[in-house]
Amino acid sequence: MENKDCRIDRAKATKKEIAKIREYAHSQKEQLKDNGGWSVLPNAIYKTVIPRIISDAYDKAYAGAKRKPDVKDIALLYGILLSYANTEENNDYKGASWVSTTKLAEHMRISRNRIAPLCNILEANGLIKTVNFYEGIKRRKLYFALHVTKVSDDGFVINEDGEKIKPTLDVYRVLTQQAKDKGNLSTTTEIKSVSSAEGIEVEEEIDDNSEIIW
Repeated sequence: MENKDCRIDRAKATKKEIAKIREYAHSQKEQLKDNGGWSVLPNAIYKTVIPRIISDAYDKAYAGAKRKPDVKDIALLYGILLSYANTEENNDYKGASWVSTTKLAEHMRISRNRIAPLCNILEANGLIKTVNFYEGIKRRKLYFALHVTKVSDDGFVINEDGEKIKPTLDVYRVLTQQAKDKGNLSTTTEIKSVSSAEGIEVEEEIDDNSEIIW
């Protein structure tokens, strides 16, 4: 049986190890702050908002569905969009994330077709805003990951008017339909890639009815 002195020595060693790790973690954080390689991650989004979105999707929108899509991917997608945000001062696109659908899909190891519905979920819940526009024949898409400052106790983003942003459940059900259609090869998808003047690849997906899918 372990004696009291051994337990005390072990506790001291543990505290020393914790202090060492804490100091290392702090130094790493300071280095990131110095070179700009970091993003502000709002705690309430990951602690409250995203868990509520996942619950709404699984417990309400997907209730009774045999195949439930992995809506949890929104957590990773939001973080990736934050990491791509432009931080250059005096830049017209500061805060915007220039990243293609293909690159997002590669990061997340998911189908390109899932990116748009996942973004729609984030946007419908007030976590991002997107802008589609053209420069000549080039189609551009900008993502703005929002740093939410007001969240209700039940996990809803509060807008500028002090109201909860509550999307309809239909925004989640697009992923359910994708899960049902997975493996169905009756619909083909053509992918067109366009390179912008800045070398940013923007992609359009066109189904066999020539409708743009985002």
